[in-house]
Amino acid sequence: MFYRIVFCGLAFLVTVSTALAQQGPTTLAQRGPTIVNARFVTFKTNLPLNDELKSLPLLLDFVLVKQAEVLIPSMTHRRMVFQKLVRERMTAILLDDKLPVPAAIQREMGPSATNANVAGVALPKKYITHTQKAWENTYSTLLHEQTHALMKFVYTASGPSWYEESLAECFSNFKLTENKKGIEPRTVLQMPVRDEQAGRIYYLGRVTSFQELLKRKPNLGLDDIFRAHVTESTAWRPALDIPPNQLLPLTYSEGYSLVWAFGIWMSNNPKYSKFFYLASSSVKHKNFTTLFRRALGASLPAFRQHWLAFAADLELGYDFERSRIEKVRLRRNKGIYEFDLDSARGWSDSGISIRAGQTMQIAAQGTFRVAKDPSSEKTLEADADGNVKGSYRGEALGKLLVVPAPTLKELTGTGIVSVPNPFLKPQAVGKLGEITAQKDGVLFFRLNDSPAELHDNEGKVKVFVRLKPKA
Repeated sequence: MFYRIVFCGLAFLVTVSTALAQQGPTTLAQRGPTIVNARFVTFKTNLPLNDELKSLPLLLDFVLVKQAEVLIPSMTHRRMVFQKLVRERMTAILLDDKLPVPAAIQREMGPSATNANVAGVALPKKYITHTQKAWENTYSTLLHEQTHALMKFVYTASGPSWYEESLAECFSNFKLTENKKGIEPRTVLQMPVRDEQAGRIYYLGRVTSFQELLKRKPNLGLDDIFRAHVTESTAWRPALDIPPNQLLPLTYSEGYSLVWAFGIWMSNNPKYSKFFYLASSSVKHKNFTTLFRRALGASLPAFRQHWLAFAADLELGYDFERSRIEKVRLRRNKGIYEFDLDSARGWSDSGISIRAGQTMQIAAQGTFRVAKDPSSEKTLEADADGNVKGSYRGEALGKLLVVPAPTLKELTGTGIVSVPNPFLKPQAVGKLGEITAQKDGVLFFRLNDSPAELHDNEGKVKVFVRLKPKA
């Protein structure tokens, strides 16, 4: 595509304004901001430049190209947008509120330039972000606000807030690849550096708010995202096609943690993310939420099912790649189902259906590594009964767990679907067990471990399942 060729050829032609040092003893506000120009983005700041800030416009350029690629389906429309951005640029402003705000920025952005109570504000083709205690917060807010600015520029609308904010959070989760020649979503929900000044790990606040919301509303389903309404925010726009009496009132922290969770889940979900991005071209439609659910079609029930598992397991360090639900390779011989269960993955869909009142006999064979100490190289081995030297959520580490998840039939429908979340209380089986289902479902299995600690697991167990006929 033309913009890729242009971008690859010119992305590294970043020019930095160094005139500040030559302007004499005037104040920073009088002298104006420091300006760094990339191909499509003009970056302005009142902060002293360091290597990180000098390379930031390159990251913003990479993300802008990715955003346009997935948010603008029409190649002709995309080409026009980039031609205009080459001429006029996207303006990104980063301000440290402890330093004077340049008068030029105050004139350009108005009151938002000095309103430190708001993390960021976006207008068509320009946005401003205020620095926060943790650098990763600031960095993600820049990408978040750039999404808003592009949507307002391209479509002059952003849709209901559940979609607008989820989309922005989706892109705020991107980072530069190690070779700095592209971008990719963060696949582990944890920053490698602790911000001592902030006194907390980035993402911890969002995770905690989401977990508190889940305690208050344990049946939190996918459709609750669509009907979310942050009553504390005058800027929040609830879905127009959800009746007011069906909206879900949420506090500011609850609402934004919910759409944040949905956004980062989508950014790490190849099966659904493309559809999520392409929906942006319909944001002007008053029935956007209804169209969104209908367009998912046959995928919507599984979408709802997988969300329940994600919501129940979300915690700091969550590993998206290893926790992504996959179907096992199921074998059946003389009425007994058999499959291999990987210790390095989260929930797996066995595809085995069970009826309410039906009893299942479950057995598992084999050992695996459930933990490894990187400093000493010591490992912790387990079988399906788990290893009592470690535990997670009240059960031995590595113990075989099962959940009769809601069936796809139960989760079908274009309206609001709400079901209990069985992933919050999985049933422990171990090497040998027998369980009677309380309701119809499809069996999901995993070996007990934190979704943040799957990376050092290795090995599989063989699982055997026999369904007893109902009496």
